[in-house]
Amino acid sequence: MVLRKCYGSTIVGSRGQIVIPIEARKELGMGMGTRLLVFRSLEGEALLLLRSDAVEQFLGQIAEGIRMSESSVGETD
Repeated sequence: MVLRKCYGSTIVGSRGQIVIPIEARKELGMGMGTRLLVFRSLEGEALLLLRSDAVEQFLGQIAEGIRMSESSVGETD
C-alpha cells in the first residue's frame, strides 16, 4: 500500500464514528451524504475508505476493457 499524503489524525468516538479532516474531504470531493466503502487492507493493519461512485466508475472501466478484449479476440477467430 502506497501512502501519498497525511491529512492529520482523528479519534474513533464512542459510537464508532470518525471525522475526516476537511482538507481531505475538499481534495477528494467528499460532501455530506457521500457514500464510502470501507475495506480492510490485505495486511490487516489499516482501513481503506473509497468513494462508492469512484469504485463504480473504476469497475465500469474494467468491464469496458474486458468487452473490448473479448471483441478483439472474437475478431481473430
